[in-house]
Amino acid sequence: MQSEQQYLFDPADPALRPGEIEEFFPDEPMASDTLARIGRSGWLKSLVRTQVIMVETKRLHEMPPGIASVAQGRRRKNQSILQSHLERINAQVARAREESLLISQERDQSFPMRILSAREGHSTTRAASMERLQRMYDSVHALGVELHGNGLSALPKLMEFPDHKLTQFERRILTQFVQDWQKKFEPLIPVNERIQTLRAILNGKLRFKRAEYDSADGLQFRSAITDETIPLASLSSGEQHLVVLFTSLLFSATRGSIVLIDEPEISMHAAWQHAFLDDISRVAEIQDLQVVLATHSAAIVRGHWELVQEIGVE
Repeated sequence: MQSEQQYLFDPADPALRPGEIEEFFPDEPMASDTLARIGRSGWLKSLVRTQVIMVETKRLHEMPPGIASVAQGRRRKNQSILQSHLERINAQVARAREESLLISQERDQSFPMRILSAREGHSTTRAASMERLQRMYDSVHALGVELHGNGLSALPKLMEFPDHKLTQFERRILTQFVQDWQKKFEPLIPVNERIQTLRAILNGKLRFKRAEYDSADGLQFRSAITDETIPLASLSSGEQHLVVLFTSLLFSATRGSIVLIDEPEISMHAAWQHAFLDDISRVAEIQDLQVVLATHSAAIVRGHWELVQEIGVE
């Protein structure tokens, strides 16, 4: 039986098996009869089928005992944990762009035939009104600008929207054109939302630097003063912690997972702690995650005591 438990400090090989868990927790051996009881229990069996992700804050930058040997053959030599997480972003962007390219090729190749069908009255595309067409045009152009700003797409070179009234046939052609652009962008929208969220969280906390995503170089950090690129190793340990944590949840966590985070306040100063609940809630909504925090920080709770369950010894 393979455990569905994951540890976000090892994105190259996140799944841990029972034997490896025993090695990680040597003082709490997992008896085989325990696994058997889980298999027979209805609600426990359902829980086991749910992906559970454990984030132990102090280990976000190092490999736990017994796990390094398992993952060593799957990770390039001297590759950092931080870089491993950033490569997850690049992989997802590459897949989305490839899907977008395939759609672009199909829509471009079929465009002439669809236009001819429209002229002959066989098209299923209805001509939008000038007002609706203007809204569609502005919307797809704004989306293209946003995707370009996040390094996911070239800036769309759309013609200026006509300032004169169009015929029904002309409106039908332009309607098809705008709908095609929307189709081309669709595969990029989910990963764009995650990149946008990651950048917003990081840029709300980084001082004198900003996070950007470049299609060629991936996630980059630049000086807000000189605009020079800042190497990953030059980020503070707290900044690296933020990047690993939120990149993990946005790009490595399986949708619908339960996420257990132990003491997220470690490596966070007070201002970051105050914003953490809002940040993690935003990420949880995007990724459909259920998040459970174990914390000693009132700044993390930030007055939301209705969410707190105190654990004590009776």
